[in-house]
Amino acid sequence: MKNQVVDVQLLRLIADTVPCGVVVVSAAGIVELWNRKLQQVTGLAEEEVIAKPWLDVAAEFFVESREQLAPLMAIEGSPDGSKSGRRLTMITPDDGMTAVELLFYPVAPGPEQGMIAGQRLVGIFSWPAGKREGDELSPEAAADGPITGMPNQYELSLMMPQQLALLSRYNIPFSLLFLELKNYQVLLDSLGLESWKATLRVIYGSLQAIIRRADFVGSYDHATFWVLLANASQEGSRRVAEKMIRHASRITVENAQVRLDVVVGGAVARSDEAPQQFFARAQSALQQAVQISEGIVIEE
Repeated sequence: MKNQVVDVQLLRLIADTVPCGVVVVSAAGIVELWNRKLQQVTGLAEEEVIAKPWLDVAAEFFVESREQLAPLMAIEGSPDGSKSGRRLTMITPDDGMTAVELLFYPVAPGPEQGMIAGQRLVGIFSWPAGKREGDELSPEAAADGPITGMPNQYELSLMMPQQLALLSRYNIPFSLLFLELKNYQVLLDSLGLESWKATLRVIYGSLQAIIRRADFVGSYDHATFWVLLANASQEGSRRVAEKMIRHASRITVENAQVRLDVVVGGAVARSDEAPQQFFARAQSALQQAVQISEGIVIEE
């Protein structure tokens, strides 16, 4: 036990000097360390999270459900950084949202993996793009995001609270749709990252051409677009989703000789829900859409 205490104290000294978020979780899933960066970005002080179950703490600031967060404890990265973290959506103290990557490493590597080995895990939080707590967002990042020329997750996080406020005050409905490119990995492997980014900009332009002027479309990640539909019911949102799928199915990526294979999931906003709840419903609908042949799920 004494060695364990020394390990955590040493990790604390190191964790508070790095620019990323660091959490240490025991073999039993209890938070043992919470560095200063995580206190800044989550608004949760160390004394609020220490000795609490990690999943309970994570559920307070991640959009994703406990069921989606639990498998993260089995993810283990290699020392050379060859494995990337899981992309998640974090709720900031001002009720905005930002993208974050989270990857768990064992404190002392052993023959077994993750929590099964009875080891502590160190979770590393990094912010791949968009606004970081305590940082000013450059004009370039705000306008372009990780893929140049397209609105990004940060812009979506600003728009959702505004749209929900309009819904609550003036009863102006809207919906959030996600269009996911199911065969993204095949295309990326064939084209390479830079060519794929250029392809995404072309797809983005084509989506802009089929939505109304009052609607918005942007890039969520390298496989997904988001669309905010103004004054849209469940039925109207479904019609737009069907239109997007038909449109995308006609697009052939010439260099890869592959047609796009897409699904659409989303939700119609409710006046009594918080941005993170609305976002979670839309994401859940997307996950359901992936599992069915029709490829469309719109929650009311």
